[in-house]
Amino acid sequence: MVRQKATAGFWVTPSPQSTLDDKCRSRRSNRLRAARTKHQIPTNRQLKCPLFGIPAELRNMIFNLALTFYEDPARPRDQSDNYHEYRPGHFHYLRADTALIRTCQLIHAETHLSVAATNLHTLFYNYRRAASSPIGTIGRKYFSRLTAAQLVAVQSVHIFAHRDQLRARDPGTYFSNTAFADYGCLRHTKGAITQRGVHRGSVAAGIDGPYPKALTITIRHVDWFTGPYQVWDSLGLEHMLANKHWENIFGGLECLSMELEVEEKKRERLEPLLLRLKNFVFDIGHDQGLVAEHAVKERQWRGRIRRMPQVPGDDHIWEETVFNIVTITWRSRSLAE
Repeated sequence: MVRQKATAGFWVTPSPQSTLDDKCRSRRSNRLRAARTKHQIPTNRQLKCPLFGIPAELRNMIFNLALTFYEDPARPRDQSDNYHEYRPGHFHYLRADTALIRTCQLIHAETHLSVAATNLHTLFYNYRRAASSPIGTIGRKYFSRLTAAQLVAVQSVHIFAHRDQLRARDPGTYFSNTAFADYGCLRHTKGAITQRGVHRGSVAAGIDGPYPKALTITIRHVDWFTGPYQVWDSLGLEHMLANKHWENIFGGLECLSMELEVEEKKRERLEPLLLRLKNFVFDIGHDQGLVAEHAVKERQWRGRIRRMPQVPGDDHIWEETVFNIVTITWRSRSLAE
C-alpha cells in the first residue's frame, strides 16, 4: 500500500464508495460486529510486559511520541511543483508510523485516538482565480475520512490560505470559494451560500466537526498577491474583519493564532494591519470572545522566492531571500469582564 501524505487523512480508507456500496458495507460490518461480540476474545492484560508496568501518564507520552507526524526524508517536496507548500515543517511530506496501534488489543484501546488527538492537522488552501468555483473540499476530504471518535478527538488545526479565501460576511454565510465556507459547512453551521445567493444544501451537509481547541491560520508571502502581476493587497482581511459574529467558525476555540509572512524588506507593510488585528475581538458566542495578547512574536527563515520574469513568456526567476513571520495570538475570554 502506498503511503499518502499526512494531510490526506492517511489512517482511514481514502477512497469514497457509491451509496449502494456504503449500504452493503454497512450491513456487512454490522454482521461482523455482531459475530465478534458473540465470540469476543478476552483482552490479554499484558501483565508480563514492562511497558504496562509503568504509570499510564508516562506510557501515553511514549505512545504519543511514537505516533507524531514527522517529515519523511524519503519523500522530499519539489519546490517548483509545491511552491505554496514548501516551507519550514513541510520540506518533506509528513507521515506517521501507525503499526503500533495494531500491536495488540490493549495498545489499540489506548492509542487508537492518539494520531487524531496529538497531531496538528494541516490544510492547504492555495490561490484560485475563479470566484464562482464551488465550495472547497479540502477540509471535507480530509476530515470525512476520520471516524466520529477521531473527529471529536481533534485538538489542533492549521490552515494555510490565500488572503482571498479568508473573506467572510454576516450573518455566518460564507463565499463559496473560501476556506471558511469549507470549514463552516463541515461543522454543520448555517449552510453554504454561493456568491449568487443560492443555497447549496447537498454540499452544505456537514459531518459535525471538527471543534478544535487551537486553530492557526497562516498567510504565506505568496498569499498577499492578486493576479499574475503580484500586486500587494490585504483587502481580503478587511472583508474578514468586517464580519462581527464568529461562533460558526471559531466557536469552541481556546486559542487562535494568525501568522503573517512577508519578505523581510516588506515587513513595514504589515504595521497598519497588525494594529488593526491586535485591537480586534472575535465574538464566538455565549458571551465569549477571542482577545489578542499584547505581545507579538516574530521569527525568520531563509528560502527561495519565485519572481515574475522581466520579459513575458520567459521562465520565472528564483532568488534567495529572508522571510519574516509575525504571529498574533488570541485567547478565549469572557466578554462580560
